[in-house]
Amino acid sequence: MRSIKYFLGGVILGIGLTSWWFLFNEKWINSPPAQTALTVSNERQEPFAVIYTFYRALAAGKEEELAAVVTADFNVSEKYNFLLKEWRQRRQQDPTLQFVFFLIKEQEIDWKKGIAHVKGYVELVSSRKEVISIPQTITILNEKGIWKIHDIQKEE
Repeated sequence: MRSIKYFLGGVILGIGLTSWWFLFNEKWINSPPAQTALTVSNERQEPFAVIYTFYRALAAGKEEELAAVVTADFNVSEKYNFLLKEWRQRRQQDPTLQFVFFLIKEQEIDWKKGIAHVKGYVELVSSRKEVISIPQTITILNEKGIWKIHDIQKEE
């Protein structure tokens, strides 16, 4: 019985000292917070950040923001209008549908020509605990230093 008391006392003391060390250690107090993987930096726009911006605006229904992240040619194309119509239909069927992220499978960037191609999956989730993955190939162009979506092709 006495050995169990000493053992439990040692465990409690060990947990207490370990937590105290983590709370008051200078390394942990002064360390900067880690940046999450989904954080989009506005200082230098990377080509694939525009995909995240596009789908966030699409999910929020902000069509004026969508126009800012697509090229003028794509903005007036049938593909773009079909994409908007398809998204509205999905939202009518399930109003809780939300964009989560774009999972990149393959990527190719030509910095000199200002063009990028990316293959991946648009990941959507709803409150019905349903996850929808839509395979797509997206072409992104650099127009005057700003990356914009030029084409979205749905893969089968």
